[in-house]
Amino acid sequence: MATNSELPSLQVLICTYNEGIAGIPQLLLPARRGVSYLVSHQYSEPLSISAQHVADALEGRHDVTLVRHQGKGLSRNRNTALENATAELLLIADDDAHFSDNAFDDIRRAMAGQPDAIAATFRISTPEGTPYKRYPERTRHTRRSIFRISSIELVLRREALLAHGIRFDERFGLNARFPCCEEIVLSHDLLASGCLFPMFPMVIAYHSAASSGRNYQSVASCRARGALLARTLGWRGYLAMLLFGLRHRHEFTDDRTLFSFLKDAHSGFVEVFAHHEPDT
Repeated sequence: MATNSELPSLQVLICTYNEGIAGIPQLLLPARRGVSYLVSHQYSEPLSISAQHVADALEGRHDVTLVRHQGKGLSRNRNTALENATAELLLIADDDAHFSDNAFDDIRRAMAGQPDAIAATFRISTPEGTPYKRYPERTRHTRRSIFRISSIELVLRREALLAHGIRFDERFGLNARFPCCEEIVLSHDLLASGCLFPMFPMVIAYHSAASSGRNYQSVASCRARGALLARTLGWRGYLAMLLFGLRHRHEFTDDRTLFSFLKDAHSGFVEVFAHHEPDT
């Protein structure tokens, strides 16, 4: 078994926006060899004095790199983090997730055993210890499994990303044209690269069960579903959109019917499909 010094280096990419930086110190574990943090702080307004003090304190940790940039959009923020990353392995982190004590060692050992993997996913659970979702009992991702990936499950291999020119699609994600599904689009591109994309059973983080992505009552979220299917499946995505609506019809209400979902999803689908049709 490889020693800690022989394992690939890991950098935790934490993207935060405006005053969100105030909570970052609570996410950082004690410094350890081979592990570092990159905090990508996106802002659109001046920081409060207390948040500025936090930013100054972060720069005082030798294992933390703070990158501040003006702008808006989660995927744009994550791309800035990717551009400034330096480690071999990159862990995508939310600014409200907490890592398990063994997370970083588990990730480094697992990825050391899969040197040809461009990326991998791990598992997360709620703070109470309940699985965040139902995880499939398989070892590699498929075109179907990527639609259930959450961003904080993802670990990326930096050199492979650069070699394949893979980035987050900035049309997707919070504060973007389509406010969710950015991790699924990225996962589609990772799988399409033809590189190994395994999944591991270890729990690496804890996160509350609530999610902004699964919201069929929001017009913007429904448009994002249609856009996602156009971006990942091309013309086949239209059939998938119809099937998706039928499958989840029991989750709609009198105010947000199956018809209204399909109408909004169609709008997002057409907008993306007109400009992009992937190889399928």
